[in-house]
Amino acid sequence: MTSVYDSARLAEAYAFDRPPVLEQILHTVAPHAGFVIGRAERLPFPAGSFDLITAAGSLNYADFPSALAEIARVLTPDGTFLLYDFSPGRSSAGDDKLERWFASFEQRFPWPPGWEPLDPRELPLAAYGLQLLDFTEVETQLPMDADAYLRYALSETNVENSIATGACGPEEARDWCQTTLEPVFTGGPVTVVISGHVATLARAAESDEQ
Repeated sequence: MTSVYDSARLAEAYAFDRPPVLEQILHTVAPHAGFVIGRAERLPFPAGSFDLITAAGSLNYADFPSALAEIARVLTPDGTFLLYDFSPGRSSAGDDKLERWFASFEQRFPWPPGWEPLDPRELPLAAYGLQLLDFTEVETQLPMDADAYLRYALSETNVENSIATGACGPEEARDWCQTTLEPVFTGGPVTVVISGHVATLARAAESDEQ
């Protein structure tokens, strides 16, 4: 079954059109880290391989029991699992124009089914060999002009889902967003507010004894 995430257009948009929120978080908590890509449910590494593992808005799409157990397995006994995510930039500092626009954006391009927000505080972490050490809500403010925000909006999965299902074409989606965003950016760049969280986890004591 084809997923909305198989789209080449969406992949390119994620690579080049998303605001640098992840970069800001990583420079804050892990400026000298190296990164290894693997499948979360079956990490191809020996036990205790990594001092640091990060997951950025990705565990929502993984099988929780397998992924979290694997992460606990490959962490060193004193390693850190940094789990972080953020919401879409749906509001701005100063007024509610962007927030009202985003509400109409969600009506025009409904979100695809199957995704739910993840709150690590509600997960049975001990069952997977992990424990929550810290949970911090974060807010990133990024100045964006109309073109940058337009490209960002068009990179959202609800737009891609509408294109993939034939509800609209790429140019139609762009034209709608560009036209309706004009009043939001009539005064120039806008400071977009992006809310999120950073959770710090570690291996649970029971996991260390195994």
